[in-house]
Amino acid sequence: MSDYSQGPGWWQASDGKWYPPQGEAAAPPQQPYGQPQQPYGAPAEGSKAQAAFVLGIISLFINPCFICGILAIVWGGREKDYNSKAKTGWILGIIGTILSFLWIGIVVSVNG
Repeated sequence: MSDYSQGPGWWQASDGKWYPPQGEAAAPPQQPYGQPQQPYGAPAEGSKAQAAFVLGIISLFINPCFICGILAIVWGGREKDYNSKAKTGWILGIIGTILSFLWIGIVVSVNG
């Protein structure tokens, strides 16, 4: 269905729309020349969830790496489908951030 005839065999109905010949499906609309459907270098689906998961693990074992924990919290919490990796990264990020700040507090109190 289209507002204009797309070639031979198309017919115009009483609603003013053009329809393809019988037995043929309408051609999908084409993208303008030179514009890809997906931008080059676009991140893969779930890449933020994977990043949150890895950063959450890093924040647990490398102290004080509270920046990794904060990034894991942000990226894990903003994931659209909130899958298990995003959820795990979010939780590990919270735990790692708390442990990092506790570690910094202990070091400052001992050396202070």
